[in-house]
Amino acid sequence: PPARPAATKMGIGVAAGRWVPARRRDGAGAPTGAARAWSGYPRSMTDTDTGTSLLQRVVAILVLAVAAWILLKVVIGVLVGVATTVVVVLAVGAVVWALTKL
Repeated sequence: PPARPAATKMGIGVAAGRWVPARRRDGAGAPTGAARAWSGYPRSMTDTDTGTSLLQRVVAILVLAVAAWILLKVVIGVLVGVATTVVVVLAVGAVVWALTKL
């Protein structure tokens, strides 16, 4: 048999980017509980049902629309705030300039 990496010889293996106990060839010592939950692909990648229901799509579109509306309001509010600050600074500068010319 091919040589195994040192980590595997020490009883450690890697599954889905996490360290989990290595399995023996006879199946003994297989991970259980939380270790099994983290070894392998997430459930969504192994599901055979790839379709999305119409209701889920409608809800997703509504959520995106509400989030976009809120973000638009926030962006408009920030722009109005910046514009107001610029106008106030310009007005104060104009008053100071006018007072110096009297």
